[in-house]
Amino acid sequence: MASSHPEDTVEIAVRAFIPSDAEGISQLIRRNYGDTYHKRFAYDPDAIRQMNESGRIASVVAHYYETVIGHFALIPSASSSIAEIGIAAVDPAFKHLGVMNRMFDLLCSLAGSMRLNALYGEAIMLHPFSQRANLHHGMTETAVLLGEVPSTIEIEHRYKDAQRSGAMVSYLFFDRDERSLVLPERYRAIIAATYERAKLPFNETPILPAGGSAAAYRYNGALEIGSLLIDTPLCAEDLESALDALLSEGCAMIYADINLQRFGNIDETVELLNRSGFFYAGVMYSLHRGQDYLRLQRKNTRNVDEERLHCYSAFGKYLLEFILEDERRISMSG
Repeated sequence: MASSHPEDTVEIAVRAFIPSDAEGISQLIRRNYGDTYHKRFAYDPDAIRQMNESGRIASVVAHYYETVIGHFALIPSASSSIAEIGIAAVDPAFKHLGVMNRMFDLLCSLAGSMRLNALYGEAIMLHPFSQRANLHHGMTETAVLLGEVPSTIEIEHRYKDAQRSGAMVSYLFFDRDERSLVLPERYRAIIAATYERAKLPFNETPILPAGGSAAAYRYNGALEIGSLLIDTPLCAEDLESALDALLSEGCAMIYADINLQRFGNIDETVELLNRSGFFYAGVMYSLHRGQDYLRLQRKNTRNVDEERLHCYSAFGKYLLEFILEDERRISMSG
């Protein structure tokens, strides 16, 4: 068990995962989250080993003598050259010693060796500390996902909400090539501001032909959320069919991702989604096949906390205010 008062912080070592770390990682996750963490494999040492060996995650760990006191991981996308940063935990006795920053630095080095285009993180908005760490490492905020965090999640027996909470999405870019986009008129200004803050150049000339599914959908039972992936103009019948399937699963939230690089006229699809209760969430970069997507979101429950969402930066606050105002607009028009 880790010391409650570490005296020799020189002995804190940060390195890439080895199989013998798995047991300590599972114990650390339990110390930090109790039994509430939604990625259930993080409690199973064998699953942690298998996920790392297969490349489905790439873990880094912090050790104090023989004890695992920190964990962070890359979760590579199966459909694009990006990775999520997540499964983050530092033993409470080792907070404020720079452990998370050191693990973050190593993850960035791993991302470089993997030739990723970007990293992204979804910082739980029950507190501002993860957002602060992300910004410290050069990430920039791009979206706020209301209701993504179930009310069952508890961190260090301190941070918990009786309602579903939100997540702040931030990106760290390694590829800053110019994008060719189609921007919907309704959200043109906020999307442009997000690209400008990220220092990503873009032009408004789509270069990719239309193709793919009009509305592919999937359900995440652990988080009770659904998602739509929209690559071509969407008709009302396709949307209704996808929504019926997701609502039958009991989705608390549904996120709709609209390709910003395929549409000749994106406005009709955005208006259709607005009429169906979807409002702004943000931009998800390189989400699928290296292409950027506009994300809209729809609440299917009243059990979503919008009052106690912590934003660390001024831009994060601006983004949240825009989203809540757009939600009010949609509610009034419905």
